[in-house]
Amino acid sequence: LFFSDDFMRGDESMGGWKVVTGKWGITQQGSRASRSAKAFTFHSEGAAPSLAVHGNVWDCDYAAQCAVRCDNDGAVGLVVGYQNERDYYRLRWTAASGADGGTFRLQRVLDGKVTDLMAPISSGFKPKVWYKLALSMSGGWVYGWLDDVPMFEVATSTFGEGKIVLYSE
Repeated sequence: LFFSDDFMRGDESMGGWKVVTGKWGITQQGSRASRSAKAFTFHSEGAAPSLAVHGNVWDCDYAAQCAVRCDNDGAVGLVVGYQNERDYYRLRWTAASGADGGTFRLQRVLDGKVTDLMAPISSGFKPKVWYKLALSMSGGWVYGWLDDVPMFEVATSTFGEGKIVLYSE
C-alpha cells in the first residue's frame, strides 16, 4: 500500500488529514507555482506543538517521508505509531539557532510524558531551507533519516502500529 500527497488542492479540502492540534493550512506558491518543485505546501502556524494525522490505527511496518522547512527557530518532525494525542513515537528536529543549539531526537510520548529513546544528535536545521525527513517503524525498530542519510535505528516495543503525523512547533 502506498500513500502520497502533494497538497494540490484548496484550503477547504484537507485530503484525509485531520488536524489534532494547532492550525494547519495549504498554501499555493502563486504565479511561481509552475516553476516550483513545491508549488503547494501544507503548513502550520504558531509556536504551540501542531499535529496533523493521516492513516489508520492498524497501519504497521511503514515508512513516512516529507520535505520540511521551518521559517523560524521552532521544531519540525514526523510521528509514527500514533495511537492518540498522548501516545506515539516522534522524530523532533530543532533549529541550530534554537535554545538547545539544534538537536535531532527520537522520542516516545507515552501517556503524554516525553522520553528520549536515544542520545540527542547535535544537528540543527537552518531556517527557510528545505530538508527531507524520513521515519520508519518496522518489526520492533524505528529508523530515522535526514536527506537520505541514516541517523538512527532504535529498538522499540511500545507501539507496533498506528497512524502517521506531521509535527511542528
